[in-house]
Amino acid sequence: MSWIYDLPDGRKACIYMEGNRILLRTFSNRSTGTAAVLKEDCRSELFCFMFYGTIYFAYEDTGGGIVFDGIGSGSEIRLQPSGEISGIRLTAAAGSICVFFMTKDPDTGRSRLNVWEPYESGDHRIIREEKRSFQYCTLQLDNTILAVLYRGREILSACIWVEGELRDIVTPEQNERADRLFEELELERQTAREEKELTERKRQEYEQLLRQYAGEIRYVKQKYDELAEYAEKLQRAVKQWREQYMEEIDI
Repeated sequence: MSWIYDLPDGRKACIYMEGNRILLRTFSNRSTGTAAVLKEDCRSELFCFMFYGTIYFAYEDTGGGIVFDGIGSGSEIRLQPSGEISGIRLTAAAGSICVFFMTKDPDTGRSRLNVWEPYESGDHRIIREEKRSFQYCTLQLDNTILAVLYRGREILSACIWVEGELRDIVTPEQNERADRLFEELELERQTAREEKELTERKRQEYEQLLRQYAGEIRYVKQKYDELAEYAEKLQRAVKQWREQYMEEIDI
């Protein structure tokens, strides 16, 4: 993955990985420039973030730790958490850079969401822990952070960063109530579908009966017309017979 930013002087900066190296290339409309090597120990999880005109980045190094640095901001800062690292994200809240990341305890298998403020403290804090694996995503909202914790299609909680901690804006109780409402809605939808199917079946049955009755009515009308025509012919024949033979009898 590469990250591209607009620089104050009108150029663009591209930060990307090449093997274990992190490279920076600046370019403009007239030239592409040359690539500068920023780091040479990146294993994975590179994430970049621009804050007040400075490009910050964090990644998992080849030793299983996290490296935080900013281009032109001074010396790098390193953290060595325990467990398997994943999901590194950079955000800012209350004017401070925050590094969020996941760890998984190798002994218990518990998943933890951690936060590290490199310029505020030397260590990280666990802000959410679950027995089962979960994922999260963050959204920068002006000078605070919105985080959503989820497992598959299930949202565990939605949180906002307030005074150095994530506070739930959707509680587990609200989630349970939402699940119940969703189940009730699904039941209503199922009932409506069944009623619609029943109505459709009845409509088809009625249409079939109407077609059957229409066919019978056409048949009866046809027979009636045939009988009426036959009766008319019979009347004409009787009249002709009477006119012919009754006159002969009268003579």
